[in-house]
Amino acid sequence: MRYLWGNLNNSTENSSARTHVKGWGASFETGTILVQNQHLALFSDVQLTYQQLHTNGYKMDVVNVASNVDRSFIGRLALRIAPALHTARTLSPYLTVNFSHEFLPTQKIDFGEKRWDSTWQKNWITLGVGATHQLNQNLYWYGSVDYAKNLTSNSSYSVKGNLGIEYRF
Repeated sequence: MRYLWGNLNNSTENSSARTHVKGWGASFETGTILVQNQHLALFSDVQLTYQQLHTNGYKMDVVNVASNVDRSFIGRLALRIAPALHTARTLSPYLTVNFSHEFLPTQKIDFGEKRWDSTWQKNWITLGVGATHQLNQNLYWYGSVDYAKNLTSNSSYSVKGNLGIEYRF
């Protein structure tokens, strides 16, 4: 479960936009080891995530952008390949492949008098690299970089990085 908030204040030479965002999300995730040999392990993972973002809309120069509540329910299937678990490493690199699907109906955003429809953004494939480092029995740091590509659009993609600390029970 998570709660998030933020302010968007985007100004360029030709346009500017400002809005306030808050929201929440919940996620369920489970996984298992599919294959493990002396050197490598292959993990599978399934995740369901629901999130809701609230914005107050915003004005971008002379165009009003209306997008007050954005709901998302995403399913994710993943494979991760990493060094075998029984090795005595504290630093574990890995590669990931994810397929994500949005289950909820199309989101619509109004730009002035034009309506944008996100139907084409329902399916994504993500390729990533990362590493975890064990600090003690339960505490790990992790970092990753992912490239995501929309499967039904030639122009939609994203690149993101994560750094964090994880506590394992």
